[in-house]
Amino acid sequence: MALLRAAGHEAYLVGGCVRDSLLGREPKDCDVSTNATPEEVRRICAASGVRIAPTGLGHGTLTLLLDEPVEVTTYRAAGGLIHDLGRRDFTLNALAWDLEENVIDPFSGIEDIRHKIIRAVHDPEARLREDPLRILRGLRFAASLGFTIEPRTREALFRNRALLTQPAAERIGSELTQLLCAPGAAQVLLAFVDILSVPLPELAPLKGFEQHSAHHVHDVLRHTAFVLQNVPPLPSLRWAALLHDAGKPETFTRDERGVGHFYGHAEVGARIARNVLKRLRIDTKTALRVEALIQHHSFSVESMNIEDRAIKRLLNRWTPEFFFALLELKRGDVKGQNPALLGRLSRLDACEARARAILNRSECLSLKDLALKGGDLIALGVPPGPEIGRILKELLEQVLDEHLPNERDALLEAAAASLGPGNSG
Repeated sequence: MALLRAAGHEAYLVGGCVRDSLLGREPKDCDVSTNATPEEVRRICAASGVRIAPTGLGHGTLTLLLDEPVEVTTYRAAGGLIHDLGRRDFTLNALAWDLEENVIDPFSGIEDIRHKIIRAVHDPEARLREDPLRILRGLRFAASLGFTIEPRTREALFRNRALLTQPAAERIGSELTQLLCAPGAAQVLLAFVDILSVPLPELAPLKGFEQHSAHHVHDVLRHTAFVLQNVPPLPSLRWAALLHDAGKPETFTRDERGVGHFYGHAEVGARIARNVLKRLRIDTKTALRVEALIQHHSFSVESMNIEDRAIKRLLNRWTPEFFFALLELKRGDVKGQNPALLGRLSRLDACEARARAILNRSECLSLKDLALKGGDLIALGVPPGPEIGRILKELLEQVLDEHLPNERDALLEAAAASLGPGNSG
């Protein structure tokens, strides 16, 4: 800002960094608005030795590569700062700060922040049509800040929801991920599911879908909101919570007593999640984790084996990170069911405690932990090849089942015995 001002140009901090500062939050990024053209910004930076990146020249934006990147954008119209702020999405973002720390607030954004209100700048219809992604941004701000969307803006969000078919899938996916990880995601899901069902049509069948089961007191959508609210705010867990029961409408049946069943809903839900996340261009690592969590989430808490041997098997089958994430999803699932079943949580807690104790003891859970290696078997007389892998896997199975200690001498003895007389040494 100082460089631009020294060169005779206007320059102001704008948008989210001003909003977050007024809210007492650490700003995530800094945006500067100026009347300097991108070419003038480039020349000024070059003369001062500041490196730049042309990250958004189509929108008049250059990124200054300082200790923290700063986006500098030329005013969107010839009318100056006020006109530029008037083209922003919501009043809480239509704020500017000069070098003297004076706040420029032409649309009463500070008052709206004080009253925790999200209000479109000027005509909400015009703002949303300029960039339909603002529909999801409004919901994200409601979820992250706990603010209320004022009536005119709220009505415009619903009226224009069909425009959400226009933005690129990556932009939609990014906004949805941020929304899902916000503190108020569950409340926004329930209040605005008709909007969210445009980019996520898989949500529409969940609304009002009664489960007809003693395990549940909520329809599928409300249950989903409870689960969403009760898992940690990590993208893979929040997406898994949102879609974990997406397969229920497709798999619903009722028995002769009228009790509802959803046989195979986890597998169907995993397929639905795979298609959703692929469509929204969610990164592959997250997508695979979400699919796996949903596929395995419907295990019975009451019948699960929480003995050490069984838990070791699960830690061997999955990574510890996935195992604990699955427990988190199951906890959220239980909290969204009939309150009479909350006693199941203690069993999940016991399972986690045992797993953490196993890990703290550094017990053998995989071939890399095994006290015997391929070289030991070669020294025993086993020729290099697939037989070595087979023997090591067999020994690991016995260690996991606690039939053998993970000790080199005991493993060598077992390996020699498996080879038979005359086949070792």
